[in-house]
Amino acid sequence: MKKQVKTFISLFLVLMITISVFSLTINAELPTDCVKITKHDSYNKDGRFWMSFTFENLNKSNEDIMIDTYIYNSSGNVIWKYNTLWVSAGSRETKNYGCNFSILPLGTYTLQLEISSENSDTSQIRNYNIKHTTPKPFVSYKDYEPYYNQYGMLIHKISINCKNMKGEKLYFQIYNEFDELVCDLGNNTKKIEFNNTAKSYSWNGTTDINGTLLTQPSGYYTIVIKNSSGEILIENTQWFEIPQN
Repeated sequence: MKKQVKTFISLFLVLMITISVFSLTINAELPTDCVKITKHDSYNKDGRFWMSFTFENLNKSNEDIMIDTYIYNSSGNVIWKYNTLWVSAGSRETKNYGCNFSILPLGTYTLQLEISSENSDTSQIRNYNIKHTTPKPFVSYKDYEPYYNQYGMLIHKISINCKNMKGEKLYFQIYNEFDELVCDLGNNTKKIEFNNTAKSYSWNGTTDINGTLLTQPSGYYTIVIKNSSGEILIENTQWFEIPQN
């Protein structure tokens, strides 16, 4: 009987040791020094906001690490999951994560990196906040191009670049050297249809005075473009060659 008890105790201890060793293996946490993460400067390209990282696998056990990457909204819901990135022991990988936030509601988003290894059921979590706010409107002078239309009249075409201006209406005016208004399109301009686009205005060198078209002389003219609030966005002076009929 004593022999049976000893045998039972020995088997029980062996079983406990086996279970303990097994449990230690599957519950081992991912060491904090097994991966080096370098975050590079974020940038905008092709209509997307990009975040760039370099991952270096420093795992001494020669295990591969995997990086699962998600984007969460402010409610904690996953709105995008990227393909899993595998990095073998002793190597490094650079990965760029892009997202088109212009189609998403304004707010704060989180890019989450979940790093784990093959023999670990836990992971490291790294979070990076992304604030999606209304982008600042921007207008810049592009070029001036004179050309003759089908009736032989010289047309002065002025082009501008517009960014983040969708739905905005601009006001175009031209002043002569004496600060006199010679061209005013006023409300006769269409709303900008796209966020990033070029827009052009044309003037034939004449001024409508009580229904009579007066041809202006050649000279320096100042182009003024304002937004709907009356703020001057562009003020550019240049020479206009205007034929006299």
